Amino acid sequence: TASTDIPVRRDIYPYEAVGRAAVSSVPMLGLRSVFSKLDAYPYGCTEQLISRALPHAALLASPALREQVLRTPGRSPEAAEKLSGQTIANAIAAIRRNFTAWEGVSPWPGREGSDFVTAYAADLLLTLRENGAAVPEGLTRNVLDTLENIVGRSPADLYDGRVKLYGAWLLLRDGRIQGLVAPERIEALFESDFYARWVDDIFARFDGD
Repeated sequence: TASTDIPVRRDIYPYEAVGRAAVSSVPMLGLRSVFSKLDAYPYGCTEQLISRALPHAALLASPALREQVLRTPGRSPEAAEKLSGQTIANAIAAIRRNFTAWEGVSPWPGREGSDFVTAYAADLLLTLRENGAAVPEGLTRNVLDTLENIVGRSPADLYDGRVKLYGAWLLLRDGRIQGLVAPERIEALFESDFYARWVDDIFARFDGD
């Protein structure tokens, strides 16, 4: 380890401010920062709970890195593991609570289903399953069934096209479809008034692949 002083070349009032920087050859520090920011975010909508849980789910694929990232001063490994599991459980509970078949997963109870949040929920459930974690198969199947219905509709605009592309990629991961977005659905986009914008968008790039 090493330390160095970095001169500040402007006049500032320090007050109670403390600045710190950390450098590492592994992504652990960046991941800890992501975890910290997500945990500190003040809202508890379905999307945010999934955002908190998804890094925990992804790290299940790398137990050694996961152990390092979860290691926190003053917290035992057992407590850190329990907190990680609870974060995932909270997200799954929110998905279950806010899911309506064929409509999707809503951001808040009683709200209309969101195509993006539905895809995001499917991403979390698939990531958990792919990394060996137990998932509620009935809920996972129902969310994916609804997502398949969403992807089957023609995109209404550029944003909707991106969401449907995301959903199609998730369905590919589940082995449900062989192509991203059907060509006949893309033809309608060529005739739309936002063609000039989407033709250079990531939507068109991925669909072309």
